[in-house]
Amino acid sequence: IAESAGVTIAQAGPAVIRNDLSLMGQVAINGDRYAEVRARFPGPVQSVRVNVGDRVRAGQTLAMVENSDSLVAYAVTAPFAGVVLARHTNTGDVAGAEPLFELADLSSLWLELHAFGDDATRLRPGMPVRLDGPAESAVTTTVQRILPLASSASQSVIARALLPNPEGRWRPGMAVSAKVTISERDVPLAVQTAALQRFRDFTVVFARV
Repeated sequence: IAESAGVTIAQAGPAVIRNDLSLMGQVAINGDRYAEVRARFPGPVQSVRVNVGDRVRAGQTLAMVENSDSLVAYAVTAPFAGVVLARHTNTGDVAGAEPLFELADLSSLWLELHAFGDDATRLRPGMPVRLDGPAESAVTTTVQRILPLASSASQSVIARALLPNPEGRWRPGMAVSAKVTISERDVPLAVQTAALQRFRDFTVVFARV
C-alpha cells in the first residue's frame, strides 16, 4: 500500500542544517580577464587576422597596422588567451585611440546575484554559493564581495562570486538561480523537510514501527 501511494522510508540521523537564501542573477564577463585592444600608434590598418568568436592565444597577431610617422608596420597582439568578443576595424581603416578588438577569457566568469531589502543585509563575503545549471554542471563557489553601489535599474544589491568555466558551459548574459548559505549547524537528529506532515493541529513525522 505504501509503495502504491508513493510513500518512501528514510533513515533519520545526524545532519548539517543549512539556512539558504535563494537569489536570481546573471553570468557576467570577468572584468579582470577582459581587454579592449588598441593600436599603439595611429595609422592605416593593413590587415585583420581574426573575427568575432575566434579563440586566440597570448601574443597572437590580431591585426597589422602601419605607423603613420615611421611608415613601419607593426602587429597588434592579444594580451592573453581568450575569445574575440567584438571587432571594430577592417582592412583600410585608420586606427586611432578607439579600440580595435574586445577580448575576454571566458574560462573564468563572474556570477552576479541580486538581493533586495533584508536579504541584502544578510550577505557577507566568504559565504558558500551553489549554482544549479544544465545537467552535471552544478557549481559551488563563494561570495567574493558585495558591490558598494545598488543597481539603478532594479534597486538591488549585487553579490559577486567567481564562476569557473573551464568547459565553456556558462555564457555571459545567462540568467541563473543560486542558493547562498547564510548559516549552517550540525544537529544530532534530522529528517527531510518533505517528511513533515500535518495531523490535526500538529506538525508530525510518521515513523515505521
